[in-house]
Amino acid sequence: MIGMHLLVFAAGLSVLAPRVLTSAGWVYRSPRLGIAAWYAILVGVLSAVGVAVVSWVAPWQGGDAPVCMLWRWCVQAAAGGYGLAGRVVAAAAAMVGAAVAARLVVTAVRVARAASTRRDRHLRMLTLAGRVWPELDATVVDHRQPAAYVVGGSTRRWW
Repeated sequence: MIGMHLLVFAAGLSVLAPRVLTSAGWVYRSPRLGIAAWYAILVGVLSAVGVAVVSWVAPWQGGDAPVCMLWRWCVQAAAGGYGLAGRVVAAAAAMVGAAVAARLVVTAVRVARAASTRRDRHLRMLTLAGRVWPELDATVVDHRQPAAYVVGGSTRRWW
């Protein structure tokens, strides 16, 4: 039964995610993040299919797997099944998890802001170094070796 659910998940992800990503504007403003999102979808689909195959070849033997037992212990401890000590341990685990999640969010925001600042600084420097060609809708920087690239962001410019 788990295998069927994973295959439905993989099918839904492989159908819906490309539609969402191709129409999302942020993918074009931040191409590295867009590529990471595509790879995350690929890993999600492939791992779901792989685990589905494994679950059919070697099915679960029940709820006595270590992960299931740990989850069951956590739920019982949070509900008070192991007394005050169990509740304290469960609360501490929940706080550690919340702290890690908060740290990840703060780090992601800092990285996004730093990338935006670097992108804006890069745009300003190229604007000073180059000249705008309206017919090309681009800024041209004179150099011996020809090259072309796009600076990502909400104000994309061709260089």
